[in-house]
Amino acid sequence: MPDAPLVVLRLKLGPMDNFVYVVGDPDSREAAVVDPAWDVPAILAEAKRAGLRIVEALLTHHHHDHSNGLEPLVRETGARVRVHPADASRLRLGRQVSSSVGEGPPLRLGARDVRVLDTPGHTAGSRCYLVEGNLFSGDTLFVGACGRCDLDDSSPPAMHASLRNVLGSLPDETIVHPGHDYDEVPTAPLGVIRQRNRAMGFSDAAAFEAYVIGPRWPEADAEN
Repeated sequence: MPDAPLVVLRLKLGPMDNFVYVVGDPDSREAAVVDPAWDVPAILAEAKRAGLRIVEALLTHHHHDHSNGLEPLVRETGARVRVHPADASRLRLGRQVSSSVGEGPPLRLGARDVRVLDTPGHTAGSRCYLVEGNLFSGDTLFVGACGRCDLDDSSPPAMHASLRNVLGSLPDETIVHPGHDYDEVPTAPLGVIRQRNRAMGFSDAAAFEAYVIGPRWPEADAEN
């Protein structure tokens, strides 16, 4: 285990209060950008200020508000793109970016492992990334809710399984870094979220589906 703590830089960007993260290993100076969107110059400047070199672009899902900066980021950095194949097929990518998409070697930043957790539900290929107790959860899990499940490639049963079986198995001390600034605090330990976030409390998949489909989602055309 490296001695220096993981670098986690959070940028709030765009009209939908997206969180974009620069996650770096201070020893190798290698970094990943989670969900590059909205303001790539700001992302690059933040990484440069921290002395980090971007080598990976990690997409939690394909939605435009989480991926609209992918092409310029790859052009500027040559980063490898990591995205679930189900969601990669829904991205419109130029040749340069398409050639950088792929699972490739195991995902690491310097000496640090990055664990990929497949968490379908919000989209068919939604993913979270776990780095040394830091969970970058995209639109799968917010501090106070979960992502929408009434979109064309959403699945309430899959979301229920992702929250209960995948994220539910993680330690309470895991720090959740969501994809949007939707709550009173931008991040929280998973143990606190378990206690306060109703979406994580359903043992029954049918009851969960009744909760996430319907009047909770007034913006019918929104993706988040």
